[in-house]
Amino acid sequence: MARTLARNTLRILICLTIATHALAAWEEREPLPTGSLTSFGIAALNEKVYVFGGISDVGFPTALFEYDPVDDSWQRKADMLVPGHSMGVATLGGEIYAVGMTNGAAVHAYDPATDTWRQRARLSLPRYGLECVTIAGKLYAIGGRPAGDPAPVDVYDPANNSWTPRRSAPHRLRAFGAAVVNDRILVTGGARLPGDPPSARGIASTLVYDPVLDDWAYLADMPTAREGHATVAVGGAVYAIGGWNQTGVLTRVDKYDVATNQWGPVDELPSPLQGHGAVAVDGQVFVFGGWRFEGRAAEVLVWDAGTVDVSSAGKRATTWGALRSLALPD
Repeated sequence: MARTLARNTLRILICLTIATHALAAWEEREPLPTGSLTSFGIAALNEKVYVFGGISDVGFPTALFEYDPVDDSWQRKADMLVPGHSMGVATLGGEIYAVGMTNGAAVHAYDPATDTWRQRARLSLPRYGLECVTIAGKLYAIGGRPAGDPAPVDVYDPANNSWTPRRSAPHRLRAFGAAVVNDRILVTGGARLPGDPPSARGIASTLVYDPVLDDWAYLADMPTAREGHATVAVGGAVYAIGGWNQTGVLTRVDKYDVATNQWGPVDELPSPLQGHGAVAVDGQVFVFGGWRFEGRAAEVLVWDAGTVDVSSAGKRATTWGALRSLALPD
């Protein structure tokens, strides 16, 4: 009896230690000034973070706010031209592009230097829930609804303000994540695929796209199927944060090592989260808003990945070094 009690006590202490570590690893910052928010646009540019649009508890805000991670403070900036949510977002030429927006083809660009928005060339295929990144001065719009299967890819050239279609992804992409490493695009997870059981939620796949070859390949699957998560690249790795699947909303955060093509768990979120946004600034991963079991969230969380960024690509901050070794499989 005493031995059994000792074992049970040890298990409890281990669980408490793990839980305390997860709570300590992620720190809370000044919450979103909008209140609870999901499906919003988010981008990191010049060491600041910009949050705009989305879905709140009272509707569809047009507000744009600038967050300073150093001062942990927010400033209101110019409102969006129209309400929008579930858009693809990336930075290009010192501007922040909002692409798609609520089942549409509109493309708007925000210039922090002048605090103004302007319209750009529309997508040829209207969609929402897409992901956008930038590589070599061009913007890539990937997947989304209701584009269908397989997932379309379009590239925007700011020099002539035009879109050009590229090779589609090998399967449909909805509620997925994307990040840039070594001038290639990594795509993680997403909603269930045609042919999956109706009860299925989330997929575990990792894809890589090479813009030079205009080709896709599969990498190692994530340990956990997920959709509605956030994906960032920082410090020689890619992080898939939260999301949900058949088991429910996730606290799990997984790290992909680009050099070894392997995934593994890191510090969990303090509570389950999906539909949130995330960016990396100076080696720190910031998570904003999202959806919990009890409803939308307004929290801002930060986690130190233990490295300092030296470059930024699209809305995802990246580094050199280990990232340069990433290559498409033969």
